[in-house]
Amino acid sequence: MKIIHSLWSKPMLTPNGTLGETGWRHPQYFYMSWALSCLTFKEIYDDVTLVTDAFGYNLLIEKLQLPYTHVEVVLNELNHYPKEFWAIGKLKAYALQTKPFIHVDGDVYVWNRFGDTIENATLVSQQRDEDFGHYSHAMQEALNAGYEFPDFLLAEFQNKQTMVSSNAGIIGGNDIGFIQEYCKTSFDIIDKNIDKPSINGTSYALLYEQYLFHCLAQKQGKKIEYYLENKPDKSEESHTFFNKYIQEKKFVHLLSMRKKEMEYCYDLRDQLKTHYPKHYEIIKALF
Repeated sequence: MKIIHSLWSKPMLTPNGTLGETGWRHPQYFYMSWALSCLTFKEIYDDVTLVTDAFGYNLLIEKLQLPYTHVEVVLNELNHYPKEFWAIGKLKAYALQTKPFIHVDGDVYVWNRFGDTIENATLVSQQRDEDFGHYSHAMQEALNAGYEFPDFLLAEFQNKQTMVSSNAGIIGGNDIGFIQEYCKTSFDIIDKNIDKPSINGTSYALLYEQYLFHCLAQKQGKKIEYYLENKPDKSEESHTFFNKYIQEKKFVHLLSMRKKEMEYCYDLRDQLKTHYPKHYEIIKALF
């Protein structure tokens, strides 16, 4: 199975071209996260490909010396889009693929394979996201601003009391035809609404990336295999490094505000320092 990382740097660069807001408490943890993610996947999978732009190449390949199998420097092509559309770098990376793949975020780390069920799946996602208000709020905000969406997506929204979406911490599959159509539809949504009043970029990304993936699969009767289950006892929470030691699925995703909490930043640092000291020292020297 081909593993894909993608980094479109425009959303996180300052006007003078230096690294600004990354979502992490400090840029050093952003560097450490990309290093640990790449290195843990390289331990397990033969092909770990990076899709990025010129800044990303300089950072991840030249400075951090990460051992990607292949590198494609193509995401500068997206720089005419506003930086608020931060998820489109991922969509471009999906659209470039011609063979089965799983795209993983740069804050995802693994210590065993995803397994045959996931690797052979028609479509795959990290887990089902069931709306607790943020998806419906995002949709209502977009509709109030006059945004246009495909009829099948609006029908799903109007017919379901609870919005269900596909978390893109990991996403991909074997049905490349579906993924190409999904990416085209997503860019169609973005391009059609690009001159509408701006809305929260993260809220919008929930719709054109994660919710669209679920809705289009529903429309076409495609099954999505989810790697993590949503369990009431939270036994498969993805953000704790204890998963490396106590779970069958040795998988960590430091999503959202976890990146700002020192507990998780220190755990990340300690994992890199212990198991990949060369890259820890490279990053330490940069700061």
